Amino acid sequence: MSDIKFEIGTKVYVVWNQCFSPAEVTITKIGRKYAETDSKRVKINIEFLSVGEGSTIGKVYLSKEEYQQQQELSKMWEDIRKKISNSYKKPESISKHDLVIILNILDAK
Repeated sequence: MSDIKFEIGTKVYVVWNQCFSPAEVTITKIGRKYAETDSKRVKINIEFLSVGEGSTIGKVYLSKEEYQQQQELSKMWEDIRKKISNSYKKPESISKHDLVIILNILDAK
């Protein structure tokens, strides 16, 4: 659920799951549930920061930079996950203290 308060004229970055290229759009009208934009195919669900329905859906970011940062974090997480899942024993360079820190980070919510 989004706590973001949109205003008319706010620019957002929309990334589709498929079919369309990512695009920056400008909010032109705000309702209770949806925000309309200067693109006919982009109607933003304000609560979930999403667009579209069915198989052609997308996510709304406040900027292209925010999207790129999320992509970078996702890639880093995937790299960590792969390294851990391909490792059958603890690397010699990791201490018990290191493992406690890692577990505490992963358990934090």
